[in-house]
Amino acid sequence: MSRSQLESLLARARSVRAPARTVLLQATQAWSYAADALKPVSFPDFEAWCAAHAGLSARVVLAGALTHQLVADPALPLNDSEAVLAWARHQFVHYHGAQAQRWSLSVWANGPHRGASALHGIELDTLLQSAARHRVRLRAIEPWWSVALRLASQRVPLLARGGSTELWLVEGLQLTRLRCADGRVLGIEQRWLDSADEAALAQLIEALCGSQNPPWVLGCALAHGALSTAPAARSLGSLQDACPAPEWVAA
Repeated sequence: MSRSQLESLLARARSVRAPARTVLLQATQAWSYAADALKPVSFPDFEAWCAAHAGLSARVVLAGALTHQLVADPALPLNDSEAVLAWARHQFVHYHGAQAQRWSLSVWANGPHRGASALHGIELDTLLQSAARHRVRLRAIEPWWSVALRLASQRVPLLARGGSTELWLVEGLQLTRLRCADGRVLGIEQRWLDSADEAALAQLIEALCGSQNPPWVLGCALAHGALSTAPAARSLGSLQDACPAPEWVAA
C-alpha cells in the first residue's frame, strides 16, 4: 500500500457524503456504530465486522493504541508533504526502532503546523484485504484523535478558536493529550495512566495542568466514569463505557 493510496483514503473523511457505517478499531476488538442502533456493537476484529456487513460502506476510526503521532516544529524547513513524510519516518525509526520502517504513514497539516500519523499494531493491507473479501467499500481511515477533536470543537468553542487549551482522550490506561491554540494543534502526546481509574487521571491532570487551565476530557474504559475526584477537569461525558460514545465517533 503506497502512501498516496493511504492519503487518498484519509482525505475522503471530509469529502465523501455517501452513508457509511463507522467502525472503531481497538487493539483487541472492533466497535460498530450505526444510526439505527442505540449502542455500538462489538466484533472480534475488522474481518468479523466485514463478514457481517458485506457490501456496505465503512469509515474506519483507529483507537490510540493503533497509532503513533508526531507534530513538527513550525520552524523546521518542511515545505511539502514529502519533506514531512521523510522527517516523520526518521523520527519514528529513531524512537521506535527498525519496525517503524514498515508502518504506513499519513501526513496532515493544520495551519502552519504539520504532523504525521503512523499505523502500528495493525497492517493497512490486512484491513484492505478484509474489506475486499467482503465487498466493503472503505470511505475513510482516520485516527480517533482527529475525529474527536473535530467533534469536540463543535461543542466547545474554545477548542476551535480560543487561546491555549487542551483536549485529553482517555482509553483506559492510554491517554492522548492534544495541546491546542487558536483552533490549531500544537502538540500531541501519548501517555499512560498508572491505573485505569479517575484518581490516576486526576493526579496526571494536577501534575501537567494544575487547576488554572484544566483540560477538556472525553473517552472510555475508565473506572467510575465521571471525574468526581477531579472537579477541575472539564468532562465531556461519562468515561465508563467500554468504547467512546457515538457522539464522539460516528458523526
